[in-house]
Amino acid sequence: MMMFTVYKQDPNRLFHLINEQHQQSPLIITTNKGPQKWTELLDDEVLAATLLDRLLIPFHVIQLN
Repeated sequence: MMMFTVYKQDPNRLFHLINEQHQQSPLIITTNKGPQKWTELLDDEVLAATLLDRLLIPFHVIQLN
């Protein structure tokens, strides 16, 4: 289990973590930001789209309100 806050200077580290783990082991990500806010959070539209592609294509999204 790992928990960390993603700051605007950390998007590349987050990408490498997700890219390495998304096909090797189960991955659970919880966030209080919807996918539409990731571009703003990461300050990089291409990187946010790539991360969401890695996360959303083979996985299930469970939204709690």
